Amino acid sequence: MEEAVLYSAVGAGQARWLLLDKAGEPAGDTRQGTLAEAAAELAGRRLTWVIQGEDVWLGERVIPARSRRQLAQALPYALEDELTSDVDELLFAHVPLAERTGVAVIDRQLLEDGVGQLRQAGLKPARILPDVLLLPLPEDGWYLREDDGRVLCRQGTVAGFVCERENLPLLLEAALGAAGEQRPARLLLEGDIDLGTLATELPAIEPVAVKPLLRRFVEGLAQAPRIDFAGLIEAGDGTATTLRRRWLVAAGLALAAFGLLLLQRGIELHRVSNFNSELAQAIEQVYRDTFPQARRVEDARVQMGQKLRALQAGGAGSSGFLDTLSAIAPALTAQSGLKVEGIEYRDRLLVLRVQGRDLQQLDQLKQAIESRGVGEAEIQSVNQAATGVTAQLKIRERRA
Repeated sequence: MEEAVLYSAVGAGQARWLLLDKAGEPAGDTRQGTLAEAAAELAGRRLTWVIQGEDVWLGERVIPARSRRQLAQALPYALEDELTSDVDELLFAHVPLAERTGVAVIDRQLLEDGVGQLRQAGLKPARILPDVLLLPLPEDGWYLREDDGRVLCRQGTVAGFVCERENLPLLLEAALGAAGEQRPARLLLEGDIDLGTLATELPAIEPVAVKPLLRRFVEGLAQAPRIDFAGLIEAGDGTATTLRRRWLVAAGLALAAFGLLLLQRGIELHRVSNFNSELAQAIEQVYRDTFPQARRVEDARVQMGQKLRALQAGGAGSSGFLDTLSAIAPALTAQSGLKVEGIEYRDRLLVLRVQGRDLQQLDQLKQAIESRGVGEAEIQSVNQAATGVTAQLKIRERRA
């Protein structure tokens, strides 16, 4: 059966596609249009859907497991602290590597909706994988490719990221700093890529002749790791077993307490009314989620306060948690458009899941928190989307 490659963002109505001949070689030039137009040309062909990597988390980790089934069960828990979404809302595709496991993660509902959109147009993908993994993989380097204001960076067999071109220097510097012994000896650049001025020393730079992007993807199909989301969609839950979120009672109470702190720390008067209403609804929802046995919720704030005082009396470590929140609250409230999506606290480590406008805002927040003397702050698990940037902000308290 002849094949074809379709390239688009998940959920987008426009796409690019390329027909392949019986030998698997490109037949003609890249076409672009609506999904309906693509379906008319791709009918009867085995379709590989290449999705834009902004929606996919990639990584290589050491995860002990005796079997594929145990590995599939262990993956969500092993990666839980690195991901910004609940693990039971995600799909995990994985492939064994020499000493590690390669993992690709995507939002389950996002992908299911995207596949449904394709099927409605008459397209049924036989294979689904992210664009980054179809770039060349130099033996001792990283490969970067520019595409219409975006930059794709492949760092390893199942490792890489995608970002807007103007954010590349910041992300690349962070990636080089985190690479440690795996730091590349060279960077291969294809397209209009400006690395700007980095604080760290750059590896050797090697320009690569530009080739049409989908033709580059076709070259990478044969060597691509066997990461495929299509099987997970077809199998329903597949290897991504439905998991119950292991929220501790303290975490639920922390979210409500943090909301109260934000309100008490002087949010602008013209926003107080709307924020107060949203906060009241959020506190009640947190209370119901944390204490599902509660039948009557007359005043969620009062009832939540009672539970919090009981938790403090039991020595659950809330003092350090609340002291840290009090210290960083001014830095958080000073950031317009910043949203805190979740909080965790354990062993003097406060983890905030935040959403902001861009990486610069998150970096400014990190600097503001560190300037208050609370402790060291670190930005991890950065995900870019059309609505902004989400990340984990880890704050390790200074010891007295």
